[in-house]
Amino acid sequence: MLRRVEKKPLRTGSRHLRRTSLYRRRRIAVLSALCFLTLLIVLVSEGTFASPTVRSGAYDHSHVNSSLAARPLFRVVSASYSEPSPDNLGMDDISVRFSAPLANGDRNPILEPSLPGKWVRSDGTVITFHPVPGYVATAAEKVVVPAGIRSKNSGDLKTPVEYSLPSVNPEVLRMQEVLADLKYLPVQFKSSLRRQQVFGNTSEIASFTQPPSGTFAWRWPDTPQTLKNLGHPGNYGVVTQGAVMAFERTHRMIVNRVLSSGLVKALAGARLAHSVDPDPYGYVQVSEARPEILTVFQDGSPAFRSLANTGIDNSTPIGTWPIYLRLSSQTLKGTYPNGIAYDIPGVRYLNYFDGNFAVHAFSRSSYGFPQSAGCVELPLNAAAKVWKYVHYGTLVTVT
Repeated sequence: MLRRVEKKPLRTGSRHLRRTSLYRRRRIAVLSALCFLTLLIVLVSEGTFASPTVRSGAYDHSHVNSSLAARPLFRVVSASYSEPSPDNLGMDDISVRFSAPLANGDRNPILEPSLPGKWVRSDGTVITFHPVPGYVATAAEKVVVPAGIRSKNSGDLKTPVEYSLPSVNPEVLRMQEVLADLKYLPVQFKSSLRRQQVFGNTSEIASFTQPPSGTFAWRWPDTPQTLKNLGHPGNYGVVTQGAVMAFERTHRMIVNRVLSSGLVKALAGARLAHSVDPDPYGYVQVSEARPEILTVFQDGSPAFRSLANTGIDNSTPIGTWPIYLRLSSQTLKGTYPNGIAYDIPGVRYLNYFDGNFAVHAFSRSSYGFPQSAGCVELPLNAAAKVWKYVHYGTLVTVT
């Protein structure tokens, strides 16, 4: 007996449909993720999402062709005399400063009028002119910085630049030249003229407005460094003031170190007569290092030393001054820094150098440390010897 077989319908129920839909969604998600990942890789490679390496507000030129990036303008910043060297007897160096480091090259600024010396690239952004040691310019200098000087990375100087630098005081400079010739200064002067020019009285006086150029040099190789630190041509400083006072004393003039036409005439006449300083060049140095010592130099070498006393509570001034008043004896009245008054008659061998401060004799049981009211005290015998070594205008340095 035949059995009828009934065909079962295909399953199209809700469970089967859900499985098919889930498979499709997963496939779409995977494809979407792959597309997003590909896009992300492309964007990162082009730098769109790169982390910033510059400060806020700045633009990163690292991915830009350097030849297309904007460069700062290369320019001259300044031209000036350098800081004076302590023992420099001549004119100061001239420094030209630029806005960016310089490239190697042989193109340098030009000086008008020209000076003996050489240009040196002493710093990345600076070219410095070193004059011949001791040389002094007698006219204002013009510094011409030519176009074409190259920088390392900021291009060339496009246009020339000029600077005018001041000259020294001609009257003071000529005074120093004459005082050096007459041995009132610790330096000697050598004129740049081929042979020493001999002026008449009128021409000699006129030379104080147009002095000849030349070089200065120390007269002695062992000149004390504290004295070297004071030299600077064209500047009416203490060294020149002391020399003027010594000249005035020798020529029986009023010792007041005032620049005047009478002083110029006297210096001109002394040079024509070659009337040199009759005394050795004296210099006094007082050291407050323990033990305190006073040293007298003559013509650059130590001639006398003695223990000394300076002021209590650092009351002795530090610096250099010329002796302006000398008294063989005086009564001293005043007050010590601690408030105790004093009235001392018959103090001997006083050499005043700064206001009421003097080098003088004073009897004490010991010396070599601060004990005075501010003066520099010496034993009587030592003060008598110092009195013979020094004169009006002798410099006293306290260190």
